[in-house]
Amino acid sequence: MNHYPIVISWLGAVYSGTSADEFRQSLLSIKNQDSLVKSEVILVEDGPISSSLKQEIIRLSKNFAIENVVSDINLGLGPALALGLKHCRGKYIARFDTDDINSPDRITRQLEVIERDDSIDLVCSSVYEFQDTDLPTIRVALRSSKPSYKIQKLLCFYNPIYHPTVLLRASTLDRLSLSYEECPLFEDYLLWLMLLNRGGSFVSTDQPLVYMRVKPAFANRHGFLYALREFSFYRTCFSRGLLPKVLLVLYFFRIVSRLIPSSFIQRLLRRAGRSHLFVSNPLLARSLLDEIC
Repeated sequence: MNHYPIVISWLGAVYSGTSADEFRQSLLSIKNQDSLVKSEVILVEDGPISSSLKQEIIRLSKNFAIENVVSDINLGLGPALALGLKHCRGKYIARFDTDDINSPDRITRQLEVIERDDSIDLVCSSVYEFQDTDLPTIRVALRSSKPSYKIQKLLCFYNPIYHPTVLLRASTLDRLSLSYEECPLFEDYLLWLMLLNRGGSFVSTDQPLVYMRVKPAFANRHGFLYALREFSFYRTCFSRGLLPKVLLVLYFFRIVSRLIPSSFIQRLLRRAGRSHLFVSNPLLARSLLDEIC
């Protein structure tokens, strides 16, 4: 019998809008990790899902350790992740989104960092952002993580952590009684701030360890609903003392900026020479396809 000294709990959630094909790619990238540690996937079904997605979960469960936690109603991402967190048994919790693809060496690289220092509570990394196009070309861009010494300072200004890259020390969450909460669009950011407020230690690595699937630039970070949810997030943070009130003006202008049409922002970027946020990279695309097949 094989004995694994470390167990990794992969935590994610699916809902009615989750693509079965994207979910399959994401789970295969977890299954194909090159690390020898034992892995379990804690997957929360957040309300009713499509029959095709349900069948894909059943099929993948035959060859992979997936604990399916089912909620009959849609709780929202924060409460869904909190529910899944109660089922995690691993020493570390690997956050993942069910439409992203993990590099085969993600866990190996992150364990090299967090295992050598017991004071580290969270490890994150850079990412490759990509947009699907007609294969075999995929539009890809590198998004570098901020240096470790800057992350804790920058968290007061914005969220510099790519949440699908995060590896958390489970014992830290238990010791500090921390979990995900209901905070639409800002669930992860709120958890990082609560962890920071209680003395958590954050480390980032330069290697891009996750391929993040993204929509067209700014499409999901503008509009009245986003501004309203961001306002609610800041109100929660101020009520708990998680953000400094001296930066209130900055947060106000940020919320107001969400009401500016994304098409106008994109025109400004084009004039500034930043319209091509993604570049076609067939070699990287081929590498990506090889990793998930």
